[in-house]
Amino acid sequence: MADKTSHEPLRPEIPAVLTRLQGRIRRYVFWEGMATVLVVLSLFFWVSLALDYGFSVIFKMEFARDFRVVIALIAIGLAAAALVTRVLARMFRDFHYEALALVLERRFPQLNDRLITSVQLAKPTADRSPLTDDMLHRAVDEVGDMADGLPLRDVFDFGPLKKVMAAVVLLAASIIGFAILFPGAFTTWYHRNVVFADEFWPRASELELVVLATPGERVRPFRDGVYKHPRGADLTLLASVPTGKTTPERVRMNYRFKNRGGGGDGYFSQLGESQFRMTVKGLQHSSELTITGGDYYNRRPYVVEVVDAPVVDRIVLDSLYPPYTRLNEVNTDGTDFVRTPIAVQATRHALPVGTDVIFRTDSNKPLTAARIQTASFTLDLNPEQATLMIPSTTEQADQVVPIAADLASTFIDPEGQRIAIPLIITGEAAPQLLTAEGEVRWPLPLPVESSLLIELTDQDEVVSQQPTRLNLSGIVDEPPVVETRPKGIRNSITRQAVIPIEGKITDDYGIAETRFEYTVNQEAEFRQHPFNSSANLDREFDVDESFDVLDLDLALGQKLTLSVVATDGDNLNGPHEKRSEATVFEIVSPEELLSLISARELNLRNRFEQILREVQARRTDLSAHRAKLLAAEPLRGTTPPPERVDEVRKQLRELDISVETVAQRSLLDIRKNANETASIEEAFADIHAELINNRVKAQRMLDRIEEGILKPLNLLNTIHYNNVDESLGLFKLALDRQQSPYEPLDKCIAELDSTIAQIEKILAAMLKLATINEARELLRAILEKQEELKKQTEQERKRKLIESLK
Repeated sequence: MADKTSHEPLRPEIPAVLTRLQGRIRRYVFWEGMATVLVVLSLFFWVSLALDYGFSVIFKMEFARDFRVVIALIAIGLAAAALVTRVLARMFRDFHYEALALVLERRFPQLNDRLITSVQLAKPTADRSPLTDDMLHRAVDEVGDMADGLPLRDVFDFGPLKKVMAAVVLLAASIIGFAILFPGAFTTWYHRNVVFADEFWPRASELELVVLATPGERVRPFRDGVYKHPRGADLTLLASVPTGKTTPERVRMNYRFKNRGGGGDGYFSQLGESQFRMTVKGLQHSSELTITGGDYYNRRPYVVEVVDAPVVDRIVLDSLYPPYTRLNEVNTDGTDFVRTPIAVQATRHALPVGTDVIFRTDSNKPLTAARIQTASFTLDLNPEQATLMIPSTTEQADQVVPIAADLASTFIDPEGQRIAIPLIITGEAAPQLLTAEGEVRWPLPLPVESSLLIELTDQDEVVSQQPTRLNLSGIVDEPPVVETRPKGIRNSITRQAVIPIEGKITDDYGIAETRFEYTVNQEAEFRQHPFNSSANLDREFDVDESFDVLDLDLALGQKLTLSVVATDGDNLNGPHEKRSEATVFEIVSPEELLSLISARELNLRNRFEQILREVQARRTDLSAHRAKLLAAEPLRGTTPPPERVDEVRKQLRELDISVETVAQRSLLDIRKNANETASIEEAFADIHAELINNRVKAQRMLDRIEEGILKPLNLLNTIHYNNVDESLGLFKLALDRQQSPYEPLDKCIAELDSTIAQIEKILAAMLKLATINEARELLRAILEKQEELKKQTEQERKRKLIESLK
């Protein structure tokens, strides 16, 4: 027989009460779980506040952002776990009617298991007996009657919910109260632990750090915590306490090098009430700085990034010289001058006055600004604008003149590594920098002596540590240098004389004109006489000119003042003229000139006679020592008795010293005599030339001087003295080598004999010339006496004639 199943349908009141219970359970779970989540989040506030603020109070430091993020993530994780386990997992749990019925059965004993029985009867089961069905049916009816009246609220234990809700309320109230009482601290907590902003907790002390950058201790801030510092320069820091903040007792800095080990620390020096200063000498490496003072410290290290300072790599002067210098090259067409680039190698450079210069500098880094400073102006440049500051010489403010933007943009090239400024070197002490309209005069004029200081600022806002200095000098065109002198003539000349002038005229850039200028008897103005040759703008001109006195028709006793004048080609600041030292000539008669020459000849003859005596003395001295050497030969060749050994050695040593002394003295004396003889030869050559230049009719005298004196003197100077000098040198060498001295000594004596004979021959010619001159002088004296007697006779006749008329 087949099985039969049956079930008892539930009355509607039972599912309704169970459904309500299920909803109440879900609501309870939701509020309890959410309260737990809020408790976790509230605890996160207090825990994070306590940790973050407590750490800052105790250690004077802030938690790093990463650490705060970790705490927040932990709190979020706990809240999420509470939400999942205490809310979501419980809310969406499947509540079966049997479980709900059991909950009600435990809470309401009066149900007497009828509710659970009713729920179970609703499931299909095997056939039951009629008695069982009746009993179950009655139980279901009773439960249905009781279900609507069950107080479902009594099922729940609201103690835990109330506790957690109380905790939520308490924590929320505490947070709200904290936010009301301490809004700044709450805002700081919110920014630091929710928004994760880099913000400090409010502190009693605070420090604002800047850099006093070199040169000039210019204030430079840290931009986003970074300052770029020139390598090797001193790092000077200034920490200031803002108004309303407590000044710490001391401020300390710790620094460590980036990308390498090492670092250091130190304390600031206090300046006044609210500033502290510290200097790190010669910083070479990028560093991170931590500043502490009171309860303050910088959360994020200040970074000092060490970079190379901008420097001038090269200075080039593109020079266009003044035309008078003739230094410019021309273009390929030959139509215009081109600039000459000059690379400056030192701190000083000189250019001719009037040179137009493009002043170019190349830097090692791209630039954002530059300053060129001189004593007369300061030029500030950047790619967009430029200004010229002219310092005031009075108490008024300095004058600042803006420069047109289109012109300013040309001073620094687009890459920022080259500066080009047009300048001109003037001869003015204080050149005018502005036009009559008040605009800047271009090219900028510089005085003759100018010191330029070039200061660069690069893209890192780093300024040159030491301005580059260039001393630019203007070479003022000097007058020509005239170095001339009369040649072959003295200050006493005849009326028909020719005055030869020799020498050299030089000028930096070229000689435009040369001439004679002269006066007679100290006239007020010079008269001009041209040269026969022209300098043709040569920088060096050899003068070989003659001035003919005959054309002037001068009288005896008159004085002629003669000089050479040269003019340069400077058409910009000149021309410049230079006169040689004037030479004064007196006009004398030929007889008087010959008389003067005779006196000079006498002096020369006396000097020559002295030379003869000295040469003879050298010959005698050498002969005497030769005899002494021969006399000492037996002593050298034999062994003296023992008692005379020391005596003989002493005699020989004294003799050797004496011979060496006479050899040395003779060599020096002969060379002195040779020099004196050369000067005598030159003096007689001057006399010979003087006679010719004065056009004195004394041909026989000229021939005697040339053939009898000058030529033999030349032979004496070029051959005889040289032979004696050579033989004396060989004699001295033999003595030094301790060789036999007789052969070179005999040769010395023979050469001296030849020299003495030559000197005596010349002296005889001088005496013969002197005899002629004495006869001429005697004749001149007779003529002068005759002329004097003639004058006295005429005077006597006049006297007697006057007496006869009385």
